Amino acid sequence: MTREQFYAITERAKNGDEEAFKILIENKLRTILLQSMNILNNRQDAEDATQEVVISVYRNISKLQNPQVFNAWLHRIIINTCNTMIGKKTRRKDVAGLDDFYETAGDGDADFLPQESLENKEGREELRRIVESLPKKRREALKMYYFDEMSYAEIARSMGVTVSAVSTYILKAKRQIKKKYEDAKTRV
Repeated sequence: MTREQFYAITERAKNGDEEAFKILIENKLRTILLQSMNILNNRQDAEDATQEVVISVYRNISKLQNPQVFNAWLHRIIINTCNTMIGKKTRRKDVAGLDDFYETAGDGDADFLPQESLENKEGREELRRIVESLPKKRREALKMYYFDEMSYAEIARSMGVTVSAVSTYILKAKRQIKKKYEDAKTRV
């Protein structure tokens, strides 16, 4: 689906078109689940959060002023829903399913993800460890860009920072990942 098609479907859903809403949610369901798993570190909690996010989107989509900011708006709903769940529960250590999150990252950018890092489970685990060790803002910006395919402008709106700050977060994260990945390879 092109961006223009996505924006058109979002606009239709915003205006009450149930079929457009269904298409929109089907298109974003995996993203919602993966982001929720990333925040909550537990598949069952992430599935619960995904349901809550879908309900929240359904109830509030008519308030969305600009379909072009849907991804940033959705990301904020996911974060808020997950943070609410964290506040209500003790965080569990179950990370089942997070391999999917890292397997979806493959844009050929060797500064961020050397191809060999995705070729086996050990490489993905090392990559996960490195990404999770990044400072929070760098990690969030990086994941929104690579895993959620959000533009720098969408990320900036979602994080409440400038596009320049997002660019800096991502550039520094990529450099840090490359260095840590190379360091890890030399230890082996």
